[in-house]
Amino acid sequence: YQLSGTLIGSNSFPPIAESGVFTADGKGGITNGTDDQTPNLASDTFTGTYTMAKDGTGFLTFQFSGGSLQFAITMVKSSKFYLTSVDGTANASGIGEQQTASAITSVPNGTFAFRIHNENTLQGPIAQVGTFTIANGVVTGNEDVLVSGGSVSSQSLTGSFNAPTGSGRGTGTLVD
Repeated sequence: YQLSGTLIGSNSFPPIAESGVFTADGKGGITNGTDDQTPNLASDTFTGTYTMAKDGTGFLTFQFSGGSLQFAITMVKSSKFYLTSVDGTANASGIGEQQTASAITSVPNGTFAFRIHNENTLQGPIAQVGTFTIANGVVTGNEDVLVSGGSVSSQSLTGSFNAPTGSGRGTGTLVD
């Protein structure tokens, strides 16, 4: 799953981005959860529960050692859902997609397109779009960057990706 939005309960409403993996047991239980979150670059493990109504709507509850997060979900198909934070901690939404074991055990290879929209405290809104190719863990590519005020620049990308763990969670670095 991945979601983005803004944190609630702070005077500045900072942007948030969150992604993670978990295993749903088919009986309402969640195990093996790992959650990665910005702006503080925190990573934490969780368990939890889920409920599903016959109309394809339901709730996910992630239980961390320091508290819980709750999301409303709507199934799009049997392998994909939309989620929205409903616990008052964030105004955030995103998607979750089922992953197969074969898709998450090796370093990605191929060409990927991306788009990133961020709020930078020094420069204002920033939008980035581009493509990069991963070959044997090595990244090369190009991006176009639009900074608040209309300044556009094209930049080269380099980086690396590591093989994911058995849960599909891996690490990578992009440098522009």
